[in-house]
Amino acid sequence: MKTKVLKGCLETELAKLFETTYRAWMIVCFQEMHRISRHFGADFDNVVDFIEDTHLVRLDRPVMFPGVIGGHCLIPNTELLLEAYDSELLRLILNSNKKRKEEMMNEDIRREVEKIARRTKKIESRLLKKKCCPKVQVKIGEGDSREL
Repeated sequence: MKTKVLKGCLETELAKLFETTYRAWMIVCFQEMHRISRHFGADFDNVVDFIEDTHLVRLDRPVMFPGVIGGHCLIPNTELLLEAYDSELLRLILNSNKKRKEEMMNEDIRREVEKIARRTKKIESRLLKKKCCPKVQVKIGEGDSREL
């Protein structure tokens, strides 16, 4: 595991907030692509298959699944950043996730999202076996670090 030491506390905290907000943004992109695919009657699993193939060749962007953003980092960090800095992008992330929570009550949507989630787990597993995506340890202060 790598350790990353940044210039100072401000850079470290912003890096952590930006990394989690970026991850939330990528999930929100997949939420919206799923909505658009449903609107046009497209098979989103087939669309994601194309995106997956492109990513596996280029290794330039992960395939996310369009589920609800949960956990203790992504949404809380987005909210924290929004409290400190007014941003339409941050509001978009929060609003899309709120909308997705409501949409997940629809059995068809939930089934489609779960199918993509299974695909995503398989991709992550294959990539981790190739060790192309190492975990990074970020040094926060004296003796304090976090794994990303």
